[in-house]
Amino acid sequence: MKRNTQRPCTVTILSGAAVGLILYGLGRAFQAVSRWSDLSIWNSYLPFYLVLSGGMVAFMGVFAAWALWRGRWRRLLLGVGILISIFYWVERGLFWRWEERFQGALFAAGLNVLALGMLLIILNRSTIRAYFEERYGLTQGSDIT
Repeated sequence: MKRNTQRPCTVTILSGAAVGLILYGLGRAFQAVSRWSDLSIWNSYLPFYLVLSGGMVAFMGVFAAWALWRGRWRRLLLGVGILISIFYWVERGLFWRWEERFQGALFAAGLNVLALGMLLIILNRSTIRAYFEERYGLTQGSDIT
């Protein structure tokens, strides 16, 4: 019997989201470097923060893309999603102007819950688990997945 080695569509979609994270993080860091003098006028530590946070988001995107490509660490991928979510809400609370902090917060929270829920559902689908177990020879009780 021939094995089904085609990558599931949802894994491809998650891979695209990981590439989007990489591009967002790198774009944020490069824009901070290119506009350093403009940003330094408002706050001396703002360019440093934007470069470091952009690099952190890009690193998490690289990790997520690598984990999806290798088909391992499914639980850590959910952790990356939760970390990105926490990062967004901390940044929103600390760095946004007071008047803007609560504008659209309900929509952002709903979108956040929806994205994390979809990530959880996708990573725990039986077809996704079976695909990675078959492709990488992992057993069902393996700690790696």
